[in-house]
Amino acid sequence: MKKILCLLLLCLLFVPFSLISCTPGSQDYRDDVPVSDLSSAMIRAIGEETSSFRHPDSDYFDININTEGIGGIETYEICLHTSSGNFSEIGICKVSSDKDADEVNKMLQAYVESQQKKLESFLANYEPEEVEKIQNATVQTFGHYVIYVFLTKDGQRAAFDAVKAQLAK
Repeated sequence: MKKILCLLLLCLLFVPFSLISCTPGSQDYRDDVPVSDLSSAMIRAIGEETSSFRHPDSDYFDININTEGIGGIETYEICLHTSSGNFSEIGICKVSSDKDADEVNKMLQAYVESQQKKLESFLANYEPEEVEKIQNATVQTFGHYVIYVFLTKDGQRAAFDAVKAQLAK
């Protein structure tokens, strides 16, 4: 009986530590993919041509996204649809560490929420699909890449699947 209890106790101690190592993190994704390759893959995955999106200059990022106190962003890319009335937007930040990824995720979440507040009433006059993009905008982290999208649910799924395929080890 004592042997069984000792064995059970060892198992109970071992299981939590084994689960920790299974938690997704930066080690599950490559960190050497250029953000331009990721954005191109995402755009193609949603059925668009890369020429349908423009890449605003750095002023857009600096003016619209509050980076105060945020470090570790190695590079980034923002893609805005060029068609009038189409509010598709993709933003990718490559960061230096997991800690930076957490901070940048919070920063981009704040940006998404501010855009939702700013655009929601304005979009009431637009197509329901465009309103859906704003309402369902999301931020996800894939290792050292933090990505936000203003896309339809189907577009999000396709775009994030493309990211996973690009970053798979």
